[in-house]
Amino acid sequence: MLSFNRKFGLGAALRQRPIWAGSARSAPGLVTIQLNPYKPRRQTSPANLAAEGLSYNGTVYIGKVGGNCYTSPDLVTYTARTPVSGNTFMGGVAVGTRLVALTAYSGNYYLCSSADNGVTWGSVTGTGTPNPVLSVAGGIAFALSPGNNVLGYVTVSSAGVQTGRNFPVSSQWASVAANAAADKWIVINAAASGTPAALYSGDGANWTVSSSYATEAAKLNAFPAAIYSIGSRFVVVAFNGTSFSSIYSDDGGVTWLQGASYGRLADGRSFTAVHRDAVVLDGHLYISAAAGGAAFILSTPDGVTWRTHSDINATASLPGLYKRSGAESFVFNAGSEVAPVMETNVTAQELYYEL
Repeated sequence: MLSFNRKFGLGAALRQRPIWAGSARSAPGLVTIQLNPYKPRRQTSPANLAAEGLSYNGTVYIGKVGGNCYTSPDLVTYTARTPVSGNTFMGGVAVGTRLVALTAYSGNYYLCSSADNGVTWGSVTGTGTPNPVLSVAGGIAFALSPGNNVLGYVTVSSAGVQTGRNFPVSSQWASVAANAAADKWIVINAAASGTPAALYSGDGANWTVSSSYATEAAKLNAFPAAIYSIGSRFVVVAFNGTSFSSIYSDDGGVTWLQGASYGRLADGRSFTAVHRDAVVLDGHLYISAAAGGAAFILSTPDGVTWRTHSDINATASLPGLYKRSGAESFVFNAGSEVAPVMETNVTAQELYYEL
């Protein structure tokens, strides 16, 4: 089938290509439909568990459902775990083979870790930081306080050593990413207003302020929302209504450049959120986003050129994306902590017109 190509005045061929793999994805074209891009995962045991904040230690995943902790070897069979009796589970990550848990009780927050896949947990230590959020980057667990203007944060190593640290400047430090290819860490703030800020590090403990970041981030269409890593590149995204933009760094956060230039969704929907839990597969970064009451997936090979994929049935709350071990696919929930669990269909195809 041919259609008229406005640029060259020639017929454009309607072609078919894989959605989730292969070099053909980068060929310029107008996608008309994606055929069965997602498929349901097997029913979980116990039934209807949809864990978020998943992290894998090589043997089990650790994840959160409500205020409860679960581990699973396969994202099908789950076992309830109790890091600290009587405390609410706030999140867990894998640091090497060790699992690290953040819990809360009566306004205080505590860290503990497990060396046997969550069966038993070691000593419990207070974080000493207000309202922390737990994440992992470059083999280090970070307890950051995005809702507070603070210097302090806490790290936990793969050996389970907890260390209280300070950033060189105070801010609402919210999102940290590491880049194995460059052996670098970057943390950004997430205040709704004020001055965008980023720090870069060669070890995840000693930080330097990036003056270039503040300059380039100020040119974005909104305050930066999240940071991701792809290859040796760091990518920061921002959104404001129907506009989506990005900046990127190829030298570990020292120098930043403009990426996506105020891209817009084709149907004019307004962005409301992006999720920090993203996946890199076959050289492409995938993130989930919400706009106009629906959720969908964005992908990019470089942080500059972005594609919009089919909507996912997640209107209530935006889910994270998580790589499934042993497969070139990723999983996500119908909504944050809402079943059913979905997975990308590795054989899925899309139809597109060549440009």
